[in-house]
Amino acid sequence: MLGQSRHTDDRAYIRNELENYAQYKLTRNLSAWVTAFIGCQPDFVVEEIEKLYFSTKDRTQDELEEVLKGFSVLGSDGGIAFKPEIVDRRRRIVKSYATLLDNYPIMAGLVAIDLATWKTRALVPQLSNIKNGEPILDPKSLFAVNYYLSMASNFPAIN
Repeated sequence: MLGQSRHTDDRAYIRNELENYAQYKLTRNLSAWVTAFIGCQPDFVVEEIEKLYFSTKDRTQDELEEVLKGFSVLGSDGGIAFKPEIVDRRRRIVKSYATLLDNYPIMAGLVAIDLATWKTRALVPQLSNIKNGEPILDPKSLFAVNYYLSMASNFPAIN
């Protein structure tokens, strides 16, 4: 509910909490804070979260997984894929995923799962390069990437 608030104090509180989580590398309930932050300020915060978590190379896998959970929920948003605001949010999330993969290719499996779930064609060259390069993906991630790459040509491209 806090994430749906339009009160300035609530928005500031959420922003402060997320910045504290990033500063101290906290993970407990991080996905909920990510979801609340995007929910209360949907127009530009995907990029802010990208800067906090995906643009630097000092994040733990646990932190990244929690941020991805929040992005995954908001990118799916109840399966309402064709609402303009969901399409725009998903486009911005996918763009952020490209930055994530540049710095953390080990996260390719979770990204591939979201892209397959959203039935959208994006990041195919990047995921192909990760699949064929280093680091070696764990079996679950490799399966997810292979599945997505095999299905991506059937999905509409994200603009």
